Amino acid sequence: MKLKHIAAAAALVVSGSAFAVPISLPDLGALDNVSKGIFGATAPTEAFLLQDFFSFTLANPGTVFGEIFSSGYSFSAVTLVAAANPSVTLASTSTPNSFSFGGLDAGSYKISFLGVDSTPGSSFYGGSVGAATAPVPEPETYALMLAGLGMVGFMAARRKQS
Repeated sequence: MKLKHIAAAAALVVSGSAFAVPISLPDLGALDNVSKGIFGATAPTEAFLLQDFFSFTLANPGTVFGEIFSSGYSFSAVTLVAAANPSVTLASTSTPNSFSFGGLDAGSYKISFLGVDSTPGSSFYGGSVGAATAPVPEPETYALMLAGLGMVGFMAARRKQS
């Protein structure tokens, strides 16, 4: 019985060195209030483990969300890490079909999809990743607000004098 476990572990180690390469560009760019598609597939010679990474940036604080669908893959986790320190996991979910990571600061991140390919050569996946962020007000916004308050105060003072 132990020999079977050792053989299975050895096969897993040997096959684990071949990960699928994402077909889409790995850099999704800025995700502020947009959603971008991601797609991947396997070649006939690849092993059954998959881990794809996609990098993106947020210009403003917000929430990253997405969904994934597949044929032949069984995804086990979606993980979010900071691009500057990818060894530290910021958030993870074990329900990758629909995911959401909130409370993120502006900066660069990487998202990882981890799964098992049960039918090498014919498996594929697709989905989308997006972000909802709140824009930071520009200085012109505050200047216009102050000018408006000044006009209201001026009009109130004129009415009092009449």
